[in-house]
Amino acid sequence: MPDAAVPQTSAPPEWSIYRPLWRGMALAYLVWGVGLWLFPRPDLWSWRYSGPGVEAQGRLETVPVKGDASALQITQISGSRNGVNIAALQPAGTAIPGNEPYHVDNRLSWRDPPLTGDGVGYRLADGSYANVFFQTHTNPHDFREYVSQPPFVDGTLGPEDAETRVTFEVSRLAVTPLWWGLWPAVLAGLGVVLRRWWLGRRGREGRAV
Repeated sequence: MPDAAVPQTSAPPEWSIYRPLWRGMALAYLVWGVGLWLFPRPDLWSWRYSGPGVEAQGRLETVPVKGDASALQITQISGSRNGVNIAALQPAGTAIPGNEPYHVDNRLSWRDPPLTGDGVGYRLADGSYANVFFQTHTNPHDFREYVSQPPFVDGTLGPEDAETRVTFEVSRLAVTPLWWGLWPAVLAGLGVVLRRWWLGRRGREGRAV
C-alpha cells in the first residue's frame, strides 16, 4: 500500500517575522505617549540672583503646566545662598514660615518677568527660609527676596528677617529629548527581530536535513 502523501506546508513569507515587531513597537509608542502625558519631561535651568548682602545661585528642574503653555512648574531646586546649601523646595500653595499669608507658587514663565508675584520658596540647611518673587505693589516693579529666620512670626518683619531688592536671572540648560524614552522600545524591537531570525534560521536548517 503506497505511503500516504505528507502535506507540504509552505514557509511563512519573510516579512511575517516582523509582525511582532510592529505590534510591539506600536504598543511601546502608546505606553510612551501616555507616560509623557502623565509624567512630563523635566527641563533643567540655571538661576541666580543677587543684591546687597545676598548672593544665591543653583539649578531648577521644571515640567510643563497642563493648560498653560506659558508656565512651568518647578519640581526641584538646588544650590546655595550666601554659602549655605539649599535643603528643600517649599511646597507650592504654602508660605515659608514667618511669611503668611504670602503663598509661593514655584512657577517660571516663558514671558518676562520669569517669576510671578508669589515666586519661589526654599528652605536652607541652617533652618532659615527664602522667597524670591516679582513685586508689582510699588513702582518700579522689581524682584525681591524675603528671608525669614527663627523665631518665625507671621505678618511681622522682625530684626532677624529681611526683604531685599535683587536682580534675578534664569537660563535654560537642557531639555530631556523626546527620543530618550524610545530606547526601551528600540531594544525590545531588536530583541524580537533577532529572536524571530534565529528561530527562522533553525527552522530552515531543520527542513533542509
